[in-house]
Amino acid sequence: MCDGINFVDPCGYPAVPDGCLNLPEAWSNMISSFEPPNGTACLLWSDPDCQGSNPGGWMVNPGSADLRSLGFNDRTVSIQCKDE
Repeated sequence: MCDGINFVDPCGYPAVPDGCLNLPEAWSNMISSFEPPNGTACLLWSDPDCQGSNPGGWMVNPGSADLRSLGFNDRTVSIQCKDE
C-alpha cells in the first residue's frame, strides 16, 4: 500500500493475517494505491474493524495503482485479507 498514486512512496507492507487489520493512525485514510501479495485477496474498508463501505470487491494482485478510479482514495481505515 502506498500514500501516492501509482505506488509512489511512502509505501508500507503490513502483515495482514487472515482476518481484519485496523490500520495505524499514520496510514488511516492515507492509501492511494494498493497491491495485495500474490495469492492473497483483500478488501479495503472505510471504517475500523472491517466495517463500512468498500470499493466493490476483493482485490487481488496487481491491485489498483489509483484508488481514485474506485472512489476510494484516502478512505481506507481497515483491511481484510484471505488466501486466494
